[in-house]
Amino acid sequence: QKKIDEAMGKQKNTPIGRERDALNKLKNRNGLMIEQKRQIRARLEIVKHKADQLIGQQKNARSSMKFTNLADIEKEINKLQRRQETCSMTLSEEKKLIKDIEALQASKRTAEELKTKQGDLDTIKDDRKAIQADLTAKDKEIDSIQKEIDAQSKILKDLVDKQSSQRGTVEDLVKQRDAIKGKIDDKFKEKNNLRIEFRDKTNDWFHN
Repeated sequence: QKKIDEAMGKQKNTPIGRERDALNKLKNRNGLMIEQKRQIRARLEIVKHKADQLIGQQKNARSSMKFTNLADIEKEINKLQRRQETCSMTLSEEKKLIKDIEALQASKRTAEELKTKQGDLDTIKDDRKAIQADLTAKDKEIDSIQKEIDAQSKILKDLVDKQSSQRGTVEDLVKQRDAIKGKIDDKFKEKNNLRIEFRDKTNDWFHN
């Protein structure tokens, strides 16, 4: 039976068994790398989502602001204050001017928040580049191991094809095994018959 298993390549210590085991290990490694790639993609999607949120918040904030830069806001406030101090105007015009100055003062906080958000966005962009680099590197690893799998698959296929041409050997081994098994069965039957014959003769001797 051992010879038959060896010929069929069922045992791990046979050439086919060893090559099949090597192929399975490569496939397991490939599966692990694909899972790692999936995790990297998930990280990338999270970063993209954060970037989209920040960009949306920046757009909404800018849409309601005439000036988004702190320096520009300060410059405009100073301009309006000088106008208030040096120009004559009606009460309604002065009220409007004061209201514009107050709005600009309030927008300074929003401009600070925009600056912070831009810093966060720059950091996210750097993270995105790093993750994208990890993804590219992982793709190269997967491509490399796929080439190994293809090469190992060919080795295994060649061995299996060679084995197929040796089917006659397997069939002969099966016949030999069955023949030996038949002879062993015959010997056991012969032994049992002799035992029964001996017992019967012994019983006849005692009774006589």
